[in-house]
Amino acid sequence: MILDNRKKEELVSIGGEAFFLEMLDKFIAQTVDILKQCRTARDAGDRERVKGLLHKLKGSSLTVGTTDVADYVLSAYEKSAREMVAVEDLDSIQTALAALVNHRKTMAP
Repeated sequence: MILDNRKKEELVSIGGEAFFLEMLDKFIAQTVDILKQCRTARDAGDRERVKGLLHKLKGSSLTVGTTDVADYVLSAYEKSAREMVAVEDLDSIQTALAALVNHRKTMAP
């Protein structure tokens, strides 16, 4: 599931559809940036930085209700507590994000 409909309805009830879509768009932009930072930190061998970035992404993905992205982020975050995340972990988040972006294109502007 790309989006948690209950979470979407909750956010729409707080601020309306435009508010939800704005939050979703901000989440997408933020996630693109965070993933770039994760890759840079990973390449530098900075596991703590990767872990911190994934922690930030974990919270925002759950707040907006981006189910698939959140699932991959949670998995990578848990892994980062033990070892360096693999490129494939970040690629999985990127793939889920791409599906979210495509889904967003089908939603009202």
